[in-house]
Amino acid sequence: MSLIFASTSSAAGLTQLNNYFASNTYVFGLTLSAADAALFTAIGATAPDAKKYPHVARYHNHIASFSADERSAAPAVEGLSVAIGAATVGGGAKKGGDDSDSGIDDLFGDDDSDDDSEDPIAAAKAKAEAAKKAKAGHKKAPIAKSRIVFEIKPFDAETDLEALAVKVKAQKLEGDFWDDKLENCEDARCSLAEGCKWGEGHHLQPVAFGIFKLVVQVIVQDDLVGSDDLIDMMMDSFEDDIQSIDVAAFDKAS
Repeated sequence: MSLIFASTSSAAGLTQLNNYFASNTYVFGLTLSAADAALFTAIGATAPDAKKYPHVARYHNHIASFSADERSAAPAVEGLSVAIGAATVGGGAKKGGDDSDSGIDDLFGDDDSDDDSEDPIAAAKAKAEAAKKAKAGHKKAPIAKSRIVFEIKPFDAETDLEALAVKVKAQKLEGDFWDDKLENCEDARCSLAEGCKWGEGHHLQPVAFGIFKLVVQVIVQDDLVGSDDLIDMMMDSFEDDIQSIDVAAFDKAS
């Protein structure tokens, strides 16, 4: 089955995308997939107008926060794909499939069926989750991880947020505090080196009166690191630069 978007450039197509991402973080399921990488490429390097299409802009910026290597390595969801118009551009469509058959559902078009009992978007999500669980059943469960997006507000407009981004993403889990937490970690595979992985991308978002906030993301091991731990670490390290830190998003990465 393919999730079909009419266009990634026309007003109608962007409105369609905006409606979809008003209630979805990713194209399928709760993690990055090949479908997101394909849709990101189709949208292009620049996010659409955030005033007209806020949810598409937020989605584009979120996917941009992943490195190119992370996007290219994103797994396909078996049996599901994303298409722009009639062309399938990414996902996990089965080999030998024909996009002209009933395997493609336009989740935004008119429903000519008399059976309205099943929500096609919910069905696509359920199928993605089922495929994920089936795959997980054949190998050792991964370490539980979460993706946290932080919004960092500076004290004033003079703060160099690009320089601050470099310093924030250089932060590592060091010291007795983290050693103690590591000893109590329920998963023996937890490690300080892998417990906190900052995303390569970041962006600046306007607040008011010429002041911007820094938006960064990090992948953490759930048994080892919490959002409050990282907020305290950043505030202690950069108390002269940071006024406050908010959690903009917190979702499971595994």
